[in-house]
Parts: sequence; structure tokens; C-alpha cells
Amino acid sequence: YRCGGDRGQLMSELFAQLDWAHVTGQAVVIDQLILDQPRDAERNPFGLLPEEIAALKERYPLSPIVEMDGWPIFSGTPRFDNPDATAWAFASDLQGWNAWGMDQPRFERAGWCFSGGADPQLKGPPIRADAGRFTHLEIALTLDADQSEAQIFWRAPDGDFSLDNSARVPLTRGRQTYSVSLAGAPAWEGVIGQLRVDPIPGAEGQSAPETACVHGVRLLP
Repeated sequence: YRCGGDRGQLMSELFAQLDWAHVTGQAVVIDQLILDQPRDAERNPFGLLPEEIAALKERYPLSPIVEMDGWPIFSGTPRFDNPDATAWAFASDLQGWNAWGMDQPRFERAGWCFSGGADPQLKGPPIRADAGRFTHLEIALTLDADQSEAQIFWRAPDGDFSLDNSARVPLTRGRQTYSVSLAGAPAWEGVIGQLRVDPIPGAEGQSAPETACVHGVRLLP
């Protein structure tokens, strides 16, 4: 309805939303009926045209993700998950990380940028990093402010994020790469199952909205 019957605008908006979900680490889930039942004046007046369905399948690596009695019910795109990954660059996608609590999120300056927010945070995908092998976390970040701090969190595969399992990182204006030693930190042991980065404090902890760009995160020996 919002597109007023303009099929080109409809597909443009649809692809824009799916692209955004995909690059920001979300799984795209599509009802199988959308893919199996092309638009028909009598049977399915709200469906997609055959060529639009073909374009959708060509653009995204869709595969069945929910089946019933051997028949696909929903199809979707895979996440960017790689449990053995230890480095992520955010120039054009979040590589399985999810962004929360950020105002004006966008990709620019070869990074994931935003301007303030209630509780800005990036949650990483599930991993299985050996805490004995990887003892440092490095974050590349640009900050348009004089003083601030980031906070990093970690948890075991069956644990939860907590302040006890976190470290604060003082930040300075401009683009910098910060390295945090985690050897001996609480719960930095065994297998690390997930990371979280809060690039700047939430609204209650800052006097004015800050603009920050996160360029990448990696674990190092």
C-alpha cells in the first residue's frame, strides 16, 4: 500500500530492508508461500511476480530453514556465523555481529557508525575462542569526542554477560586502535563463547551525543 502499486518501488524497498538486515548480522526469514506462489489476480493478488521471485532467489542464498513433514515452511539466509573466527572488519557489513541501542546507525568511514543512543552495543556471534591462546582484544574505533570510554564483555558458551566479566577502555578523539590485555581477567578462561562491545556509554553516561565508528574487532595472542 505504501508503494501505491509501484512494483519497482516495492522491490526497491523490499531489497533495501533485506540488505540492511543481512549486512547487520540478522537472519532473513521468508514464508515459503511467497517463493512458491507467484502473483495471480484470482488466487494470490498480493504475491510477487515470477520475475520478482527469481530476482529474490538470485540476490540471496536462500535455503529451507523450517520444514514440516519434509516440506519447507520457511526459507532464509544464513547468518555470517563462523565459530572459529577471531577477527571481524565492519567496512560494509557486521559479519554476524548485532547492533542495539544506537541512534542514526550507518556504514561510513570504512566502519559501523552511529551518533549516540540509549545503550549502544555490538554483540558478537557465537564463537569458541581459547582464552589461554587469545589474551588480548583489539578494537579499532573513531570517536568524535574528547573523553569517553568503551566497555567490552565476554561470556562462556553457557554463561551470561555481566559487569564482573568486563573491562573498560579509555578512549581519545580520532581514529585509534586499542588493545586490552585480558589475561587473568575474571572468567577469561576456558572457551569464550561470545563477545560484546559497548563503544560509548549510554545516554545517561554522556553529556552530549557522541558519534563513533567501529572499524573492527579481533582477538590476539
